[in-house]
Parts: sequence; structure tokens; C-alpha cells
Amino acid sequence: MAKPTPALLRNVRLFSDLDERDLESLADEFNERHFSAGDKITLEGEGGLMFFVVESGELSVEQHGESVSTLGPGSSFGEVALIDRRPRTATVTAVSDVTAYGLPVFVFRPFVESRPQVAWKRRWRTVSRSPSPARRLASSRGPRGRPRPTRGRPTG
Repeated sequence: MAKPTPALLRNVRLFSDLDERDLESLADEFNERHFSAGDKITLEGEGGLMFFVVESGELSVEQHGESVSTLGPGSSFGEVALIDRRPRTATVTAVSDVTAYGLPVFVFRPFVESRPQVAWKRRWRTVSRSPSPARRLASSRGPRGRPRPTRGRPTG
């Protein structure tokens, strides 16, 4: 069964800082998957067991029944459900015949957790999606605009 090339994996933002040896090791863990036009690969709200990197074909991405994006060769999807253990955030459907490589959760999680450069990128993406600093500051203040008390020893 075919495996993704290190060059394909290097184009995945999550893996772009890995060295060649790690990319080759990771490539060996993927399984080639084929999908026909109309196949639903992930379902919004369902649990996730695989992370995918697209080799060929086109996919549509829907959230709440609305089309939000398309994916093609070199795209990846499925990391949120695997890392955060949350349900899938979107439904991904093959628009054409698709060849993709799937990485199972039982390989993906330990791989990411054992490589700080990958885990850090994931954390940064999570933080960048969180509320703005002004909103975080406002939520950390009490009703009169004063800082909320902190627990533990005083700082300073």
C-alpha cells in the first residue's frame, strides 16, 4: 500500500518543522484510503479516529449544513477531533474520487505529544482562535472593572 511522501507531509502546517527522519517515520504510519464522489469522510458532531492528508481529488467542507470551504491536494483535516478529543467540527465529503492518507488517533496523539514543535503549533492555533486579548482582559475583571481576585499566594 502506498504511503505519503515526506514532501507531501512537509506541506502540512502541523508537520512543517519536522526533520526528514521524523517525516519519513511519520509517513510509514499513514494508510492509503480511496473515496468515491459523494462519500462522507467525516461527519460534524461525530467522534474522530483519523487525521487525513489529501493526495488527489476535491472535497467539500460543511458546517451546520452550509458549505464553508473546499479542499484539494496537499490539504489536511481532522486534527481538532484527534488532539482536543472534541467531536468533528465539520462534515467533509468527496466531490470527486479522492486518494488520501489517514493517520489513526492511536498513532497521531503520541506522535504529536512526543514532539514539542508539533504540540506547540497546535496550542498556538488554539490560542489564536480564542477571544482577543481585550475580550480576555474584560472577562478577567469583575463587574466594576476591577481585577477578579486570584487564588493562591499573592504575586509580587
